[in-house]
Amino acid sequence: MATVASPTNRLALERRARNLAWLGNGWHVVEFAVAVGAGVAAGSVALVAFGIDSLIEFAAGGVILWLFSGGRGHNANAERRAQQAIAVSFYALAAYVVIESARSLTGSHPDASWIGIGLAAITAPTMPYSHGRSAASGTS
Repeated sequence: MATVASPTNRLALERRARNLAWLGNGWHVVEFAVAVGAGVAAGSVALVAFGIDSLIEFAAGGVILWLFSGGRGHNANAERRAQQAIAVSFYALAAYVVIESARSLTGSHPDASWIGIGLAAITAPTMPYSHGRSAASGTS
């Protein structure tokens, strides 16, 4: 059952969503640069895909900023467009992974990436918390 926030509470929640999106976007830019750089250096499709996923999450944060600015937060059409924009980016990532994975079957194998392992060690422990919080709030 959905609850309706008061206008004052809604503004505070929208401000919090924007602040969290800015914070997340800062991290995703760093994560993208490190993962793609390490992935290219190691020849790792998975690590490059992880970096591209960070770019998609950055874009999703931008969608959140757009959605909760200018009074669009309560607009069902704006929310639907935001969901579609994020969905298209995930389809593009899936296409990249499929194509590059098929190319990898021809014999090239990635090198070990200690930077990628370090990035995973830093990122992995925070994933259940951040994704659990978004799932609990009804967002993804």
